[in-house]
Amino acid sequence: MTPWIVVVVLLVFIHSWVATDVLFSKSGHIVKAMLTLILLMIMSISLLTIINDGLKRQEAFFKALGNVSLYALLLILAVGFIQFLMTVGVLSVSLSDQVTYLFSYRSSHRIQSVSGEPSQMIRSLILLLIMFYFFYFGRYKKSILVISFFAIAISGSTYGYLTVILMVLFYGLIFKPKIFLNYKLLIFSILTVIAFVSFRVAVLDNYTNAKIDAVLKVVFSLDMEVVTSILQHDGSIFQRVMNPIIGFISGSYSNFLGVGLDGYRYVYPEIIDEHFPYATKFTTVNTAVNGEGYITPKSLYSKVFSELGLIPFVLMTFYYLWAYIKVLHCKKYQRVTKALFIYILIIPLNADSIIYFNYFFALIFLHLLVVEENHYNLKSA
Repeated sequence: MTPWIVVVVLLVFIHSWVATDVLFSKSGHIVKAMLTLILLMIMSISLLTIINDGLKRQEAFFKALGNVSLYALLLILAVGFIQFLMTVGVLSVSLSDQVTYLFSYRSSHRIQSVSGEPSQMIRSLILLLIMFYFFYFGRYKKSILVISFFAIAISGSTYGYLTVILMVLFYGLIFKPKIFLNYKLLIFSILTVIAFVSFRVAVLDNYTNAKIDAVLKVVFSLDMEVVTSILQHDGSIFQRVMNPIIGFISGSYSNFLGVGLDGYRYVYPEIIDEHFPYATKFTTVNTAVNGEGYITPKSLYSKVFSELGLIPFVLMTFYYLWAYIKVLHCKKYQRVTKALFIYILIIPLNADSIIYFNYFFALIFLHLLVVEENHYNLKSA
């Protein structure tokens, strides 16, 4: 696969250079695009080589995955605990920030652990929990799982909660549709939601509760005036919801050929001015429109469609269909491949970096598991 990775990277680079030069007569992004593609190539080849080699020594490799996941979880939980003590007033903000800045370039003054924001912490925790659950068989496994889920619950990340809910929902819809007929599970789920809604005001800060209320209104409101009002007054929600939509709107601006990798920043101002002029009152949107800031589609699906074009987006869709069929026929390792498939399906909804390690690790690991299952004679997990 290595030669194919090199070919794809070269094609994307040439496309990006030509597309942005023809459409916008700009090339200021091309250095960043080139460095991003180089990092993508290095990361993909490295992961392919390491995982391929690891699958040849399956028992030792899986044990190592389980142990590394344990150490990573312990680090994330330990740092998160320090930040939790800060949020409840036991530790000072300055002391918590000193620990946070060892791992992150900024502090959100919330439970973000070693990540730049709480939602990223949850995305990392989910992947680590998948690896930990399937590949770690040591002591205190249940305790660490419970503590990890508690950390997710008190993280205060609206989009982190949404990620967890969507993963559980889509797992049931795609792989276990009959599970929704299980009345015991349905009652447990309803009670869990009621408990969270009842106690979140006491546990979470005002900012998080306000975000949750706003997102719930956006998701469940049947009144477009309510949704529009929220989008017009909350810049964070506007970007999370509308930036991906703007990415799909931009297709017609390039005849669906794509605006080039990292070219979203050039088409964004035109679409904002034409369709959403009110959004310029939000600082991030305004700086992007004025060319003073950097903006992204906030979704990998939108990024592929907007920047690479319709054909790569269709290929991506067909790859997911192929992977889904392979997972259904993966007998020896079906449970972990199902979890990985749901992860790579949901994570791109709210992450758009083409060098996002968590996504590509899960993608390549899943690919090699389903493709090389018979070759390596993998054991069940």
